[in-house]
Amino acid sequence: MKPNLLSARSAVFAAILFLGFSFTAQSQQNSSSEKPKTSTSVLDRVKNKAEDGDFIVIPAGQEIKVDPFFPAGSSPTSRVDQGKVIVPVRVGFTTAIPALTKVHLQFTVTSEDGSLYRITDVEINKKFYKIEIDEAPYAASEMRFTLTKPLRIAR
Repeated sequence: MKPNLLSARSAVFAAILFLGFSFTAQSQQNSSSEKPKTSTSVLDRVKNKAEDGDFIVIPAGQEIKVDPFFPAGSSPTSRVDQGKVIVPVRVGFTTAIPALTKVHLQFTVTSEDGSLYRITDVEINKKFYKIEIDEAPYAASEMRFTLTKPLRIAR
């Protein structure tokens, strides 16, 4: 009696394996005949393709730290001077304004805090972007500005 029981179990096991393999093969045939689904993820974006809406938006309220640069031996004046970004400005994981990016500073007014300056534009990849930002007092090493309106920068 034992040999019959073992052969019955073996037959059931073989039938289960056969059905499992046949369902797997059938589902693979059905999925291969269907069109593959395309995903629309940021990571799927083609890097070399230029799009009209391909830009980064830096939100209002973002802080920009600038190191002012005036010609050797001169002091801050009422003319437009240059500076460079000290800390890169990031939006998510993307660097919108890299460190050492040139900015143009313009004297606005003298107050109790000293000379106030404003950033007029930022130069990124040889392109100038007008910027709307608050005023900051002159400091020899670091000036902190805050965006008053969002800034759109092409990628």
